[in-house]
Amino acid sequence: MFFSDNGPTPKIEKAYLDGQDREVIVSTELSRVLSLSVDVENNILYWVDNRRHTIEASNYDGSKRRVIKRINGIQFTGLFYYQVLMSISHLKILIATYILGIYRGKIIFTI
Repeated sequence: MFFSDNGPTPKIEKAYLDGQDREVIVSTELSRVLSLSVDVENNILYWVDNRRHTIEASNYDGSKRRVIKRINGIQFTGLFYYQVLMSISHLKILIATYILGIYRGKIIFTI
């Protein structure tokens, strides 16, 4: 499982479902991660950072981290990823749905 810790030193961690073998995978340039989602076919973790106004991704081990989208002034609150569909919410209202034929970490087109 993956989870975020938004304490004084924000981080994203992974662990077994029983909480054993916790490992920090991202610990820099995070502010307030509110939602995480996984692409199980490609082993990619996605998250939204509410204070940095970003949608980000990395491999399950934290490598190949990238900002997929930054929208200044928008505080993302939720994220859901399934196959190639990503929906992102702001204050519990759907604001965007991205069709992500993720090619090298970039959004090809949006609906």
